[in-house]
Amino acid sequence: MYYVSMISSNEYAPHAGTLIYSIARNNKDIEIEYFVLGNYKPDTIQKFSQLEKLINAKINLIAIDEEELKNYPTGNWWGVITYCRLFLDKLLPEYVDKVINYDVDIVCNGSLKEVFDTDLDGFVYAGCEDMALPENAIDNKVRLGLDQSDAYVNGGFYFFNLKYWRENNMGKVFLTFLTENLDKIKCLEQDIFNYTCRGKIKRLPLKFNSLSGYFYELPMIKDEFKDQLNDCIYNPVIIHFTDAVKPWHTLNLHPYKYLYRENLNHTPWKGLKFRPRAERPFLHAINMNVQFLLHYSRISRNERFFIRLKK
Repeated sequence: MYYVSMISSNEYAPHAGTLIYSIARNNKDIEIEYFVLGNYKPDTIQKFSQLEKLINAKINLIAIDEEELKNYPTGNWWGVITYCRLFLDKLLPEYVDKVINYDVDIVCNGSLKEVFDTDLDGFVYAGCEDMALPENAIDNKVRLGLDQSDAYVNGGFYFFNLKYWRENNMGKVFLTFLTENLDKIKCLEQDIFNYTCRGKIKRLPLKFNSLSGYFYELPMIKDEFKDQLNDCIYNPVIIHFTDAVKPWHTLNLHPYKYLYRENLNHTPWKGLKFRPRAERPFLHAINMNVQFLLHYSRISRNERFFIRLKK
């Protein structure tokens, strides 16, 4: 038996359901049990129950007591529910010793067997290097006091060794770093995990977390990882929609948005109405989508045009 977890909300339940269906669809040869953390309304719970029967796999809904988390600090990029990742060793059953944890702005496009078979002996977790903005990835390491050779993986996908967590009381390690370094932290658990687990993080091929920046006309990827770019673009196992405009927004032009929508239409949430990402600045949305158009047509990127849009 293998295990997959994710943290969601009632609003994002359709995306969690789509992710689960896409995983099940591409991994029929292995048995997977799912854990979805969050608080859901009765109609949403019913839809998860329907999905459970559809894929013939167990989906566990784990309610979160947000009152217990309300005293933890929040930031622009995280709310109290985000802290659940720091306590997965306690929130998930004891029999779960290794688990994949995903964001829900993701769709699966292939087998996860290679990930599940990864040897985590002596490692806290495995993941893929974060490179949505290469210059920021470098700044993140400087900000946290990491060496440039250290891993700094993207928080959309982790393969956690919960056995190691429990044996080494990692939850306490995470919270100690949080309370002592709050001024340094910008990306809550991503910063905490990458610093406290340095030297015990196993890097996985980038095709297991193919970020949106890889699809731009000028791909956002560090030089030392460019040999993996073709797999990320043409053979991604996991597509991670990291831009603010998601595949459930009307303006999204990601080349793999059809996979999200195709899988969604097989779930109890089929027929979900797509809306524009209205709360984002309009020019920012244009900037991201024009970059995708340039990727399709292979037109040279006009730097001055993009500089104007970013202002």
